[in-house]
Amino acid sequence: MTDRLAYINEAGVAINVILADPSFDPNGIPCDAPVSVGFVYANGIFYPPQPFPSWTMADNSPEWLPPVPKPEEGVWNWNEETLSWVEVVQETPAGS
Repeated sequence: MTDRLAYINEAGVAINVILADPSFDPNGIPCDAPVSVGFVYANGIFYPPQPFPSWTMADNSPEWLPPVPKPEEGVWNWNEETLSWVEVVQETPAGS
């Protein structure tokens, strides 16, 4: 059976990912979900790279959480300087 095996550094960051039988190398961490170099291994889960310094890892799922919840309506971008969401205003083309 071939699995993804991830290798992490001392900081818990994936530095290599290969496809191999788990018995190939006991130092590799078997991964069920897609993992790439730069993913962070914590709490037995691989997280994608941290999107912003202020975001923290969810306890039991592979996602980063902003310090302020994203509004549900509209299109928003995170502003790390103000630690807030900024609404994206979409202009209507002239003549529409």
